[in-house]
Amino acid sequence: MDIKKQHTRNKSSMLNYEDIPLDSTESSSYMSIDDDKVVKKKNGIIYFILNTFTNYNSEIIAFCSYMILFTNAFFWSETLQSSSLISNKSHNDNTVSTFACDLIIMWLVVYFLLNQQKIFLTNKPDELLYWIFLHIGSIGFALLGEVPFLKNIIIVNNFWKHLNPDAWLVIFLIGGTIIGIGIKELIDCCKDKKFKISLFNIILIACGYSYMLFILKIGDAKDIHYHVHHAIFAGVLSLWFTDWKNWFEMCMNAILMGVVIEGINFYGVGELFLFLTGNSVEMTFHNSIVISLLYTVLIFLLFALSYSINLYKN
Repeated sequence: MDIKKQHTRNKSSMLNYEDIPLDSTESSSYMSIDDDKVVKKKNGIIYFILNTFTNYNSEIIAFCSYMILFTNAFFWSETLQSSSLISNKSHNDNTVSTFACDLIIMWLVVYFLLNQQKIFLTNKPDELLYWIFLHIGSIGFALLGEVPFLKNIIIVNNFWKHLNPDAWLVIFLIGGTIIGIGIKELIDCCKDKKFKISLFNIILIACGYSYMLFILKIGDAKDIHYHVHHAIFAGVLSLWFTDWKNWFEMCMNAILMGVVIEGINFYGVGELFLFLTGNSVEMTFHNSIVISLLYTVLIFLLFALSYSINLYKN
């Protein structure tokens, strides 16, 4: 087997799957990292189906396998939402229209997260363990919301002042688990030199919401306050758990992605709003042109800086 033929990009670029026939003695497939480094890859459930019935390359198949899996979790989350296990106050009114719209929003959000995480390039596709913990994240989190002392946990200004001891205990248990696995992920990222990538993804989200706050300030929005919806919180955290050296790091990513899916299914696009305001101010022409000019000027300033740097290097 000539591993070198599998390279379609730069040697230092992202990993590429190598397709192996299902009846081959080499059915323990491989991914190529460098010319002399090879790691095993196993087929996932949906990956196996798509690999059987399509001729797409392994990267596309792996990506689609995750998207189909996330859709399955969304459907079961909707089933739970429509059942008597969830009170009407725990979700928005779930009509056929909101179901269809929320599905599109979920696809867009997980598409972005999946594209930034790059897990479909470097890890095993949709294996059974990921399936289980993804659905635990989406269904389990919704059921936790029905527990009386957890029902009113909302991350807003001074939210900790209203928590009872039982709620604090749950927060410490879940938070401690996330922090512990997160530290292990940090160690693995540093060893694999992926720390900058994970940090960049989180900073990218932070910049987006910072710009949102800037727009609200310029638009004279009143009583601006933050409300960290669980879909936002879980989505940002999922960008950290992408270097799966251990099964529990993979499971943490699955749980967090499940929480993202449940949040969008239960509350729609509102789950993406980090800042809430006390009034609704009409966007004026003056404010619009200021925002547009500042953004365009920033782009050309960065272009000028990039041009100067490249000119200096040459």
